[in-house]
Amino acid sequence: MKFFIELLISFSLLDLKTHQSGQLSPRLKKRREGSAMRVMHPLVLCLIVACIGGCAFLPRDAGFSDVESLVAERVGEPLHWAGVSLEEEAIRLRVEALLGEPLSAAGAVRLALLNNPSLQAELEEMGIARADLVRAGLLRNPVFGATLRFPEGGGGTNLELSLVQEFLNVVQLPMRRRVAVKSFEQVKLRTVDTALTLVADTQDAFYVAQASLWVTEIRSLIVDVSEAMADVAERLHHAGNITDLDLAKEKTRYQQVRLKHMQAQAHQALAQEQLAVLLGLAESSSMRISPRLPELPPTAISESGLEDRALAQRLDLAAVRMEREILLESLGGARLAALQPDFGLGVEAERETDGSWLAGPKIRMNLPVFDGGGTAVDAKEGRLREALRRERAMEVQIRSEVRQAWVRLQHGRQEVDHYQQVLVPLHARIMEESQLQYNAMQLGVFQLLNTKREQLEVGALHVDARKNYWLARSRLARVVGGLLPEPEPLPVDDELEDLFGANPAPPVNTGFLSDSLERFRQ
Repeated sequence: MKFFIELLISFSLLDLKTHQSGQLSPRLKKRREGSAMRVMHPLVLCLIVACIGGCAFLPRDAGFSDVESLVAERVGEPLHWAGVSLEEEAIRLRVEALLGEPLSAAGAVRLALLNNPSLQAELEEMGIARADLVRAGLLRNPVFGATLRFPEGGGGTNLELSLVQEFLNVVQLPMRRRVAVKSFEQVKLRTVDTALTLVADTQDAFYVAQASLWVTEIRSLIVDVSEAMADVAERLHHAGNITDLDLAKEKTRYQQVRLKHMQAQAHQALAQEQLAVLLGLAESSSMRISPRLPELPPTAISESGLEDRALAQRLDLAAVRMEREILLESLGGARLAALQPDFGLGVEAERETDGSWLAGPKIRMNLPVFDGGGTAVDAKEGRLREALRRERAMEVQIRSEVRQAWVRLQHGRQEVDHYQQVLVPLHARIMEESQLQYNAMQLGVFQLLNTKREQLEVGALHVDARKNYWLARSRLARVVGGLLPEPEPLPVDDELEDLFGANPAPPVNTGFLSDSLERFRQ
């Protein structure tokens, strides 16, 4: 723009100098200077106004405070934008601090919101939307034209200048600003929804990794017990107390248990890798996971009001509703643009070969001979109806998702309660009675070890059921929109802790095994 202003001024000054130095009468010189200046002043003024209009600016973090507040309200954890809300070095220090302690579900979510690179890329989308918002508030650049003609016989040069501004662009400016503001709000909603999806995925991956770690420990105990049983079977076979068939069966069970243990180890490694990706970690070995799944919350979640809450809270639905409002807002502009999409107003000035200037307004418009613009309006109306249908379909889908998630959560809670209140106590009682009968020499060591193995198998199933409950709860929070009350940190179940220990690597119950085997050998 500066170049065009300088060019116009140069043309004007050159023209004046040329004719001042020529053989013209003082009266003609004065008349030409006056006409030239009258023509050039409006053109220069228009260009200066256009330059001022192009100086709109929004800071880089525009809109991020809204996204940050909404994420904190939904998940209770802060969201940071690297290089904008928090410096890279500060993020690195916070990541190291979080990795210095065993991760809980809340710690994993905090780490993902801080360090996930995909979420940081999504935040950069806000910068693109911010630029679109600024651009929507600007007038479209006026079209400048210049034509030079040189007469064959010599003499003055014919110069023609024009400046045209699209009229519809000026009229539609408020509407385009409203649409751009709604589009920016839509991007913010989608950014928050992406953050909530990351939170749900991180919780799922964490619970899977935590459960796999626990199950692997239990499988290790089962391997120890099965190995002891295979050793007992070998001794009994040498003594002639069991057949070759019984020995082969026991060795087969031992190898099957080892295979399950290897599968559990592989599952644990894969689960940790998936969690590390969500946390933005280069190596999964850099994190330590709290080894025990939490207990269930004391009270169940009521189904009442969940569907209405989801319809009010779901941000993906809010983004679809915003899309419908954008289409409705732009429909009026489409109807206006259909009449005269290229209508423009401007000025045109021409300098004749004798040095005199002619100036006047200029109008540019198209003739709706072949395209009356109705198809563009029809397309906009069709997209609006499509958006309405999609919104209704999404509401139905959300209601169904909430009901399914609630049923899955209730079933998961009942399953955990059944293990915790019925099966685990029963197997503990069986184990206690078996120990008493073994002490009274009414039960063999082989049966005692088998009872222990069955008890551990039930413990592994119990852990798996508890994992499914937390996955179901995470799913319900996702489909409702993230405003489920978070459970208080609870201690590990006492009976499970007695069985498997509360430390990350609980010691194998070697005392129980060694005592029984020693007595068997004697």
